[in-house]
Amino acid sequence: MSIEGLVVKVHHEDDHCTVSVLGDVLVSNAKGLERHLDEVLESGAQTIVLDITGVRYMDSFGIGAVVQTQSKVDRKHGKFRVLVNESLARLFTKSHLDQYIEISLKE
Repeated sequence: MSIEGLVVKVHHEDDHCTVSVLGDVLVSNAKGLERHLDEVLESGAQTIVLDITGVRYMDSFGIGAVVQTQSKVDRKHGKFRVLVNESLARLFTKSHLDQYIEISLKE
């Protein structure tokens, strides 16, 4: 699936879903990504892994989409984990979002 400047791949397995994103997450496409993650959550996925290791840059709207998804997953009592590269790990750590969202460096 393509969302204005992003390539999004989804892999479902039972109630587990991995969403991989390539590209820059910006004001122009963050809402589209959030809607796509909403659809994954509404499909019945209890565990969502968001793999953004292929994201080079994420602005505040992209971060907001991730935070909103965490909030929605929490309301459904699910599990949400975000796989990041080193650059994004620093971003999430500096903004203290690693205390709210499970962030992991992809091995």
